[in-house]
Amino acid sequence: MNQLKNIISYFKLCYQIDNKGIHLSNFLGSKVENQIFLNQPDLIEGKLVQYPINTDWAMDVQKTLRLYAKEKELYCAAFFLLGKTKVLGKPQNICAPLLLFPLQLIREDEVFYLKLDSEFSIINPSFMERLRSQADDTLDVNNYIHDNIPDGLISFDAFFQLQQTLKKVFPGLDQSKLDEFPELFNGKQIKGLLKEITDWTIVPAAGVGIMKKSSVSRSVLDELDQLSKKQFFPIGLQELFLQKTSQTNSKELPTFVPANLNQVQKGIIKSTDKHNTTLVVGPPGTGKSFTVASIAVDAISKGKSVLISAKSDQALEVIARKIEDDFGFSNLVLRGGKQNHKRILKTRISYLLSGIGVNKESQTDLKTLRSQIARISKKISFLESIIRKRELKEIRRGQHLNNGKTGFLSKIKAPFLFWKFDNELPFWEEVSELQNLMDKRNKLLNDYVKRQVSRNIYNVLRSYRESFQSLLVALRARTGVRKEAFFDNANFNKLLIAFPIWMVSTGEISRFLPLYKELFDLVIIDEATQCDIASAIPLLYRAKRSVIIGDPKQLRHVSFLSRQRQEFLKKSLELEETDHFLLNYRDNSILDIVSSKIKSQDQVFFLDEHYRSLPDLIRFSNENFYDKSLKVMTLSPKTAEEKNIAVQVCNGKKEKRGFNAKEADLILDEVSQIMEAEERFALQFCQTIGILSPFREQVNHIRRKAEKRFSLIQMERHNLLIGTPYSFQGEERDVMYISFTLDSNTHPSVYQYLNREDVFNVSITRARSTQKIFLSTAVENINSRYLVSKYLSFVTNGNPALPPIQPVTSYTEDQFLDEVTKTLRNMGVENIYKDYHIGGTEIDLLCIHNDQTVSIDLVGFPGAYENTFNFERYKMLFRVNIRIIVLPYSAWVKQRDRCIEVLRQSFKLNF
Repeated sequence: MNQLKNIISYFKLCYQIDNKGIHLSNFLGSKVENQIFLNQPDLIEGKLVQYPINTDWAMDVQKTLRLYAKEKELYCAAFFLLGKTKVLGKPQNICAPLLLFPLQLIREDEVFYLKLDSEFSIINPSFMERLRSQADDTLDVNNYIHDNIPDGLISFDAFFQLQQTLKKVFPGLDQSKLDEFPELFNGKQIKGLLKEITDWTIVPAAGVGIMKKSSVSRSVLDELDQLSKKQFFPIGLQELFLQKTSQTNSKELPTFVPANLNQVQKGIIKSTDKHNTTLVVGPPGTGKSFTVASIAVDAISKGKSVLISAKSDQALEVIARKIEDDFGFSNLVLRGGKQNHKRILKTRISYLLSGIGVNKESQTDLKTLRSQIARISKKISFLESIIRKRELKEIRRGQHLNNGKTGFLSKIKAPFLFWKFDNELPFWEEVSELQNLMDKRNKLLNDYVKRQVSRNIYNVLRSYRESFQSLLVALRARTGVRKEAFFDNANFNKLLIAFPIWMVSTGEISRFLPLYKELFDLVIIDEATQCDIASAIPLLYRAKRSVIIGDPKQLRHVSFLSRQRQEFLKKSLELEETDHFLLNYRDNSILDIVSSKIKSQDQVFFLDEHYRSLPDLIRFSNENFYDKSLKVMTLSPKTAEEKNIAVQVCNGKKEKRGFNAKEADLILDEVSQIMEAEERFALQFCQTIGILSPFREQVNHIRRKAEKRFSLIQMERHNLLIGTPYSFQGEERDVMYISFTLDSNTHPSVYQYLNREDVFNVSITRARSTQKIFLSTAVENINSRYLVSKYLSFVTNGNPALPPIQPVTSYTEDQFLDEVTKTLRNMGVENIYKDYHIGGTEIDLLCIHNDQTVSIDLVGFPGAYENTFNFERYKMLFRVNIRIIVLPYSAWVKQRDRCIEVLRQSFKLNF
């Protein structure tokens, strides 16, 4: 296992360099404790390996670091950005260091020293964020800075390179004070300068202080460090990193999800029962969150425990709502992460310990419920077999009736074909009964899971009450050291019986769950394309099996680790011969690694039913990024004709400060109109609104204007979100505005940035119903080789990929279809569509009248329409709430009045 331990150590170092996670805007503020400024640069230059420090100060610092070993750390900050800004209208000083170095406080005899860890210097993200408006838009600022700012100690050459890099990236930054280096500014001089300057200025200075560790880095780094010393690892981790193989579970378990799942979703659940790792690719709007919720519910119905994790709390919130609202399991999800989640968890456990909501469910009642579910499942299977046989019989009947045969054999066959015909249940009622049985089974399944978990809670509290008490004490602990001790005493296997679903973000997991091998039966990592490999390792260690779900065509994880540093780390741990792709922390997410190592295609699934956007909103992405593989479930005769994307060319111009004021004003005007028009609407009828720009300065400008223009109530009523594509990953809105800020002077490098498929795909797939695009140059002025040009041309040319859908206006070669169509028209049904496609299913006749949408499946008449839908097509129509009438030709010939009556009832016709 030494190789795996080295691999984990490697990813720990990659993460440590890449994700210290400190965003420090003001070194002089309250976020930095025990600040002091150094008089000489010997520490950051490396002239002194151990820098002597004041004893009284060092003793205070040492005490703090001892008490808060998991929360706080000592840093040296170097080269400070000085300036002023406003936060919520209040002026705020900025004193943001460019570089941060972890420090060790060493005591030798009675003397204290500072030792700088130059191998792990960190570029402070806040430094770059404050200077976005000063940056050269033609550069990929983050990557350029991290590739060119020197790592490690500040030698003469390194200082020169630092100066040149800053001049290139931030030409408007005042760097004149850097000429005084190696002389350093002290705290008094910095405070005085802050009162005088009007422009952003960088000064040479070095300060030391205690800072709160990033919750992300503290959690992941500590756990990776522990794992690098372990001797035994779950087979899932060994399969991923060491290419170990294991036997699959050949036993197929039934699926217990109270919902009508599609074949892909059923396959995913079966894979989680069979394989150690399952990979799911989910494009925008394809029900990833619902799928995750379904996997979790199925697992707990089988007595399993589930850990669901994602990088963002937003993704977990959506999944939690699916479990709680769609399935009605409001008390099964435990959330860790934010303070309010922690409070809710403590409250829930306190209630249970007080007996609130603890019900003793009878095992006999549960067995009865399970028997009922089994009986209904058998009925469904039996009815499906009857429907299959009925289809064959109706085809033979249709052939007999259509041919009008009168020969001897035909006369013999006829009585058998039509035996008990008048007493048969109509075919449409058999299909309707199939839907009724499925709905009934879902209700019973829902009840069963709730009551089973309730019984588990009662039993586990009766036998292991002390485990719950220990967990409650742990959650109330103030420091990581104390909390860890209580975690070790808690019997989590018993706790997981009562609380089977845990949801924690990747960076917060150690605050709530101990690092136990295979603690959970299943871990689900959502938005795995954004999850780096290092963050995933502690999650995978905690589980016996895993589901990795994401989309390589959407935003990927962002790394600031240089390739040179990555290679250095590989060599230092003797991993040069290990698969380069596997160790490419910078460029690969956990989804990429799993995809490259997974053994069987039976473990890979693609969610292909799109439910979010109206057809024209998703069409470009479907055709250009997903090879037309998405089945658009929002498609209907009405939505197929709608144009929901508009392009407005403004007379705006991108200013030197990086924003386009004209585009911003026009967008905010339209947002204001929506807010005013819906001012008296009930909250649930207000449209949600999003404003997206790929460029940070445009986003900041729009935010500043919106803050002045709209009240908090207005923004909350419309769930207004303004941001870059990264802000919108996992988000959706009814109405989306996109400000591209493109004008006649736009540099080609800007178009190149927009050519990133992941950024562009996320940008154009957030809208549910309407999208409006703003730019300040004509579409034809944009080079056609750029992705944005292709998209805008696609939109302005009317989305030619979708042919217009016309109602049936003339007779066809199918007699049965013609007769039914004529009858419907005589009944007053005008909107009738033949061979209509929805979600990959071809419907013989789709009819719309009196706000009723009905699909008619013609069966039995020889020709193109003689077969029924397969069962998956029926179930797909059930999922989108479209009524199905299966109309056999035999019934049309022999019981036409009965057929006409069911059609009238379907359209609520009273004549």
